[in-house]
Amino acid sequence: MGPIILDVTPPQMVSVTPVGPQAVDVLFNEPLESTSAQLLLNYVFNPSLTIQPPQLDANNPALVHLFLWPPGMTNGTTYQLTTSSISDLSGNVSGNQTLNFTFLVPETPIPGDVFINEFMCGPSPTVGLPEVEYIELYNKSNKYFDLTGWKIGDATSDGTIQEGIS
Repeated sequence: MGPIILDVTPPQMVSVTPVGPQAVDVLFNEPLESTSAQLLLNYVFNPSLTIQPPQLDANNPALVHLFLWPPGMTNGTTYQLTTSSISDLSGNVSGNQTLNFTFLVPETPIPGDVFINEFMCGPSPTVGLPEVEYIELYNKSNKYFDLTGWKIGDATSDGTIQEGIS
């Protein structure tokens, strides 16, 4: 068996995941004591968001669901969540913990939102440029797009967009 090992470490916030414009999941590294986990004053967003009473997940006691009053989060905005005074099952109380996250929901482009800004074919001699062919896309809208599955083509072939060289 061995000596009894005591838990003397407070819970640590592991991740903050937006679930939609009006919901955020906060994951800790260990099960939480329900009263402190569900206390509204233990959660603060910057920029400010109005939170409904937090709910400890029924199946995972290390997961807290935060529901926001309308209008909720703004697309493309980076938020900071600060938690404090969260207790684990052994009574260890956390201090202030802060994590940043960005709320992004990709939109569907319409003609004119995105265009080819630069085109490089056959860069030889390279004259200080990488020896690769590339195109540069420019998003002239205020929208956020997920390029997964986009293809660039001509009359003879097309190809899937790959992450560029930086």
